[in-house]
Amino acid sequence: MCYSEFANSYFQFREDVYAKIKSFSERKARENKPNYFAKLLTDQSDINFFSWLSEMKFGLKLDQTFKYLEYEPKGKNTKPDWQVIANNQTILFEVVRINRNQEDMLYKIAEFAMKKSDGANSVLTIKHSGTLYGEYLYGNLAKIEKKEVAYKEIVQKNNSPFIICVDTSDIELFTFYNDFHDFFIGNGTNGYFNRNLSFGKNVTALFVQDPFEYKLIVNESSANKLNLSNLDALKQICD
Repeated sequence: MCYSEFANSYFQFREDVYAKIKSFSERKARENKPNYFAKLLTDQSDINFFSWLSEMKFGLKLDQTFKYLEYEPKGKNTKPDWQVIANNQTILFEVVRINRNQEDMLYKIAEFAMKKSDGANSVLTIKHSGTLYGEYLYGNLAKIEKKEVAYKEIVQKNNSPFIICVDTSDIELFTFYNDFHDFFIGNGTNGYFNRNLSFGKNVTALFVQDPFEYKLIVNESSANKLNLSNLDALKQICD
């Protein structure tokens, strides 16, 4: 492997993760899809490595149920992380990784590298206690909002379902999914989907991975809903 020093160390420690993504990439290469590892050759940022890792995790999950799946499809001014064509719909997926803050991530990266050099077992997670304050989403609400702003024109033009995939798996909060659901759905009238009209119109659903499972949060007020076949397909890969 000839990626960044940290990426190489991570893959050596998590050979299972590397093997899954490698197999996934090689299988898609036989369909004339690009090498999924190519981005790591040009981008040596450790922070961006984890964003790429989140993208791959959701790609592996989507691959369980969708045959026509493409990573950063060519020929588009705005490239979604994943595009699915299924049951007469083109579905766009954008991935967001939720972290407490960049300082925490850099600390955990350094901690992982130190333990790796000492030969100690280490699991790279960010642990926080307490509940998620939905108003702030650990300061990451703006990151989620930016995805809707970036894609709303293409979503409206093509009437494409648009799903934001949110990776929260490195924040160990037992109530995280419930808090997340309450923030966006609320009691049906005060959730964020209803309070932000543009967001509520253009975002079809949130596909959330918390530390334990994948969950789909469907936005009933979206103008670009999934058809029943695709909705059922996504629900099947939720834990």
